Amino acid sequence: MIALAIISLIVILLFKNIGFWLALSIIALYFILVFIRFLENYRDNRKLSSLHDLSDKEMSQLLKNYFKNKGWILNKEKGNDLILENDKEKIFVRFYQYQNLINSPQLQSFRKAMNQIRADKGYFITTSDFNKSVQEDAGYLIKLINGQDLLKMLKIKNLKGIKNG
Repeated sequence: MIALAIISLIVILLFKNIGFWLALSIIALYFILVFIRFLENYRDNRKLSSLHDLSDKEMSQLLKNYFKNKGWILNKEKGNDLILENDKEKIFVRFYQYQNLINSPQLQSFRKAMNQIRADKGYFITTSDFNKSVQEDAGYLIKLINGQDLLKMLKIKNLKGIKNG
């Protein structure tokens, strides 16, 4: 879409005799922006790969630290599940380090576990993504956090401090 707009602008500029160098500059700027986007995607994909390489214990520690810094206290931990509390609420957190999309049976299992512990809210976290039906069925009490959202949430620059330590 953006490429089409830029190409249209270039054609208009060329036909209006505004200048060859201006048109060339716009083309160069477009390719620089495309290259920057490519580098950002490459960097994010490397970070996601690093998250996939973490053990469940390391991922759990990363999430416990995040929620602790937000004022939550760990009540219970079992596998990929965390139960956290503060003065007002109880939340249920489940994380999956998947390459594949999270589907409806996994959401149903999450919702069932959330109800069993009487959680006020849930955070369903994955390093991959959620299929469309999960996104539509989650509801307002369940926050879906995919790999890209997880990187933003944790503000991960690198994972050197997490691995081996």
